Amino acid sequence: MAEYDPRVSPWKLSENDFPSTSGMIEQMKFLLGYAVLAPSSHNTQPWKFALRDGGVVDVFTDLNGWLRVADPDQRELNLSIGCAIENLLIAARHFGFDPKVKYLPDANDSDYIASIELKKSGFDGNIDNSRQFKAITERHTNHKNYERRSIEPGVLQFLENNCSEPGISLYLTINAEFRQKFDDLIVRSDAVTYSNPEYREELAYWIGKGAFGTPWLISQIGRLAMAYLNFGDMVMRGDEAALMSAPVIGIISTTTNSRLNQIRAGQVFERLYLCATSLGIGVRPMSQVCQVAEHKQELAGLLPAMGNTPLQPFLLGFAEPAKEHTPRKSVDEVMLSMIYL
Repeated sequence: MAEYDPRVSPWKLSENDFPSTSGMIEQMKFLLGYAVLAPSSHNTQPWKFALRDGGVVDVFTDLNGWLRVADPDQRELNLSIGCAIENLLIAARHFGFDPKVKYLPDANDSDYIASIELKKSGFDGNIDNSRQFKAITERHTNHKNYERRSIEPGVLQFLENNCSEPGISLYLTINAEFRQKFDDLIVRSDAVTYSNPEYREELAYWIGKGAFGTPWLISQIGRLAMAYLNFGDMVMRGDEAALMSAPVIGIISTTTNSRLNQIRAGQVFERLYLCATSLGIGVRPMSQVCQVAEHKQELAGLLPAMGNTPLQPFLLGFAEPAKEHTPRKSVDEVMLSMIYL
């Protein structure tokens, strides 16, 4: 059995390398290799992990990945961490663990998101969620326009059946009237966000860090252009083209807009991402509507679940897959310096 090597690209994971004969700490580190492949807003990867002897993974917020301008209420930060938690749970079950999650375990530590206890379940979990597990290393966010192919109603029903939880609603629609109203919200939200120089400066910072996988020189050119030029019109055109080509619009919403529900909604979103990936369907988040308070309220009024708070809009459709994954920090980079014993 090969020893887990954090120097290898985080995306180059093989389940055959699971350190089954090693101690629990090494097994947990291996499982974190799947957690770090989760999507996050602007690829900020706002998570940290600590390991405790006895099989406990503690999940923390990394505030260095908080988008203070685009995400002042930490909605996207919490959604992103929820995605990482979902990957960890799926990987743990795949390798025969029965994970138990305790959310927000310390009221005095707002950065402490979850405590996840891993115990062997007594059965082989490899066949239980194999499609979702396999999709973790295959998943991309798709920014391309979609092909003229519809998604069958049975597929949409499959996604709804696998991506539902109490208090969290998944709405998938092909309704033309909803599309027109949603398109209007997207255009207006792009106009508001890109007219804000602080928003452009924040986005430019993450472009400059290479968060989107572009080479260093291109990243620096993009950073300067985003900071000093207004790309709002170009972004609006691109978002509108993607929206109009997408066969399905989706919204994840919650009955109460609590921090816990934001985290759990992130888990549902990642589950949908993985189920869609396993079916060859691309996913594109459209978060800008929820970044403008009045537009978020308008979107809430369009949902069939009256009174729900929309947290994550997105598009679904068939499109040419991205050729490369966006970069990820290694497990060692997202580990807190101490391991609790």
